[in-house]
Amino acid sequence: MRDNCSVNPKLAPYVRLAAAAIAGVLLFGAGILVGESNRPEAEKIVGLVNYLANPGTADANNGLTELTTCFDERGAKIPCAIDRTNVATSTDAPGDFNQFWKAWNVINERYVPTKEKSATNQERVWGAIGGLANSLGDPYTYFMPPQEKSIFEEDVKGNFGGVGMQVGMKDSIITVIAPLKGSPAERAGIKAGDKVLLIDGATTTGMTVDKAVYLIRGEVGTKVRLTLFREGSEEPINVEVVRDVIQVPTIDTKQEDGVFIIQLYGFPATGGELFRQALRDFVQSGSDKLVLDLRGNPGGYLEI
Repeated sequence: MRDNCSVNPKLAPYVRLAAAAIAGVLLFGAGILVGESNRPEAEKIVGLVNYLANPGTADANNGLTELTTCFDERGAKIPCAIDRTNVATSTDAPGDFNQFWKAWNVINERYVPTKEKSATNQERVWGAIGGLANSLGDPYTYFMPPQEKSIFEEDVKGNFGGVGMQVGMKDSIITVIAPLKGSPAERAGIKAGDKVLLIDGATTTGMTVDKAVYLIRGEVGTKVRLTLFREGSEEPINVEVVRDVIQVPTIDTKQEDGVFIIQLYGFPATGGELFRQALRDFVQSGSDKLVLDLRGNPGGYLEI
């Protein structure tokens, strides 16, 4: 039986060359597939990183599909992120801010304030940022709104303009813990246990301690009017105090039974020089025993 397919003898060399080329391409492609299946995962990740840095490279698809699709707890596909160890995990996926704005809108539409003044939008933002810092689970990492930050910076500087008294919250009322010795508050007759009812005419009902401290402090030489309630008095007491520079106690030194004791109450900006002077006093004391007392020290500046 005669073959119906024939090739012109003049074209035979070209046909053989084309067939060889096709076979070569097929074998090359098969080699790539086999090599890709045996390729270490680290190389695939490097390939992806190279692709992200240079998307025009020929290695554009290396590991891309495997590393860019993850699944959440409901089985829905979500984008994966690459962490610093080059491992893609669903926990590294971008946060879903739609949930945040959904909660924000629900509060705006349905929340009924339970007190006279509700939180402002900016206060809600500060609260959200504070929650973000708290989510880290680190007790030493937290967020301070501008007002609290201002008070903290004044404290760690070691001095500020104020009246010189410690206040706290007792029975939900701003209460004087103690006036500092020799302070304007002490000279004005303010005593421990006094309840602060008004600050320059503003009621302290529902006020935080930080807010009260912020209002009581101010520029040196200015006055602040305080309305106090003292047990045993029938009428509130009005006191006008002139603000002065308040020096925060930082360090004390003493020697007992041949032991030199340095007590450091905090780490303000002036603490370094004060501590160096205390060490000089220790050297000059002739003692060879030193105790550094850090009890009750709340911290302060840390330079690294």
